[in-house]
Amino acid sequence: MVSLEFLAEQDERAIRVTSTGRTALGSEEKFNLKAQSAVRSYLANCGVPIDRILRVISQIQLPDVPDAETIHSALYAGAGETPQTLSKEQLRSLLFFYAMAGGMTRCVRVFYGAAQ
Repeated sequence: MVSLEFLAEQDERAIRVTSTGRTALGSEEKFNLKAQSAVRSYLANCGVPIDRILRVISQIQLPDVPDAETIHSALYAGAGETPQTLSKEQLRSLLFFYAMAGGMTRCVRVFYGAAQ
């Protein structure tokens, strides 16, 4: 699980909204700014700042596409350049949350095929 400062574990069976979470609930704009900031901080603490991710995204060329799996592979490619601090699933969740908060664009393509 990725913790982004909005919730905190109170005990084994309960969580609570943090002061950051309460502030973020004030408006959609505040929430989006807090969410973007939290994701950027989390990524930086994992050794993969958002600027690096955006640079990797800009270098991905067809036939590859900048989906979470390709971005993850590119971030951690090479002989020990960066220790793997995020799983593909964590990166996917963080990028989705960052995009939903207005931090980056997210394109979804629909593919059609024969009925089964």
